[in-house]
Amino acid sequence: MTCFKLPKSLTKRIQSAVTRFLWDDRTGKKKMAWIGWDKLAQPKGKGGLGLRDFESFNDAFLGKLSWRIINNPHGVLSRVLLGKYCMEGKFMDCPDRASESHGWRSILVGRDLIKKNPGWLVGDGTQIDLWSDPWLNVSQQEQLMGPPTETTLNYKVSALLTQDSSDWDIEKIREICPFAEKQILKIKTSRSGAPDKLCWMRTKDGEYSTKSGYHAAFEEANDAERLEMSGNWNQEVWNLSTAPKIKMLVWKVLRGALPVGQG
Repeated sequence: MTCFKLPKSLTKRIQSAVTRFLWDDRTGKKKMAWIGWDKLAQPKGKGGLGLRDFESFNDAFLGKLSWRIINNPHGVLSRVLLGKYCMEGKFMDCPDRASESHGWRSILVGRDLIKKNPGWLVGDGTQIDLWSDPWLNVSQQEQLMGPPTETTLNYKVSALLTQDSSDWDIEKIREICPFAEKQILKIKTSRSGAPDKLCWMRTKDGEYSTKSGYHAAFEEANDAERLEMSGNWNQEVWNLSTAPKIKMLVWKVLRGALPVGQG
């Protein structure tokens, strides 16, 4: 799972084995699954058991591998793979071709996950597309509002910096994107001319983690909003001061996972 995208048929077999372990009381004797897998895989704060969705977990592992390639392009792994499959253009824009190896296409699955939650820390501004990349905010994705002119369409952020230093060129900002002047001037550029850095928006330090990648992949797969723990009964069940078996029993009753009659 850390290197290859598993077939859906395989992840379903793994999921089936976990489901049978959860509901059956002995080998060879199947019992009814009172709750669907999509609900079991929801976090406890959403009313589920927090079980891992294996396909989303697979994508999160592949995102970790892609993150290594992005942040260490001069490593042996990066040089070999990029030299073979991405000789032209950037890794983030490399197309997915059916003729390429399954290993490389698996890496692109993780790359696509990262592309949906990125942000940029401005250094020298030479790697950030002025109009299409999110670079105006380090806590959420935000980019310049267009439309750009034909002249500025392919500009990098470095076009807004002075030539002699890494300071913002106020005249150019007012000429190209005056509506974002205040927001741009709040951004601190690198005084030493360090390169731009891609950051992951779902962690405080901007570094990709498998856990945050899993949440991103799971939410995308289920077309859900960001996972937020709220003070409702779903969460309170697991905060009860009682034995784990009792917590599980209460959860089953509240979720309708037990044939409980109404008095």
